[in-house]
Amino acid sequence: MFRTHLKAEVKGAGAFGDGLRVWRYVEQAIQCPWLYVCCTEESGDVTLSSMLMIADMSAFEDVLSQQTERLRVENVLLVSPRHLNRHTGWLMEGLVECKRSMNPTFKALS
Repeated sequence: MFRTHLKAEVKGAGAFGDGLRVWRYVEQAIQCPWLYVCCTEESGDVTLSSMLMIADMSAFEDVLSQQTERLRVENVLLVSPRHLNRHTGWLMEGLVECKRSMNPTFKALS
């Protein structure tokens, strides 16, 4: 999960669209993995790219389910803390596979 601070908000960023707020930085307060998802959207002869930082598997599933011919997930990177990747720090690696585990009461453990 990411946190935002009011002092990091870019004021007057209306050029990015109504209902959007723009931040100079976000904070991750807990040491958990997250996904860096590259999406592309075709608009005529132009292809626009945007990157999503997703810390919740259900949100990632929503993004995957909303794909169309024009809007595609192109690349997914797993960002993992050292206690999970067994290295000296955070790593960003291509996501090879994603599985959902269920506990005995069929609740997701992702």
